[in-house]
Amino acid sequence: MNVTIGKEFHFDAAHRIPGHQGKCKHLHGHTYTLLVELTGKPDKTTHMLVDFYDLKEVVDVILENSDHDLLNNKYPVTTVEYLCQDFAHVMQRAFPHLDVTIQLQEGTGGYARCTLPAKEVRI
Repeated sequence: MNVTIGKEFHFDAAHRIPGHQGKCKHLHGHTYTLLVELTGKPDKTTHMLVDFYDLKEVVDVILENSDHDLLNNKYPVTTVEYLCQDFAHVMQRAFPHLDVTIQLQEGTGGYARCTLPAKEVRI
């Protein structure tokens, strides 16, 4: 049976969206809420999907690159949709045997959600 675990993280960052016609073309900031979910079959010995400490270690790489920073200096595109996909790929590289779902919310408003399926492991 598959199990899903999740953990929520928060970070603050500034960005602007060049070429956008709305307010986001100007430099501004958000408090982001990052929800990471991993889905798969728990280990038969530990009965765990992933140790939450190991999950946090991978997310810390994302946060070190984003928290209290100007996202435009770190990412080619800074829309919530792009960042959500980028973060999902980071998580999938660390946990390729699991489905990865990322939800990234800007402030208290809108969010993007994406899911990457587990990669097949060939034996």
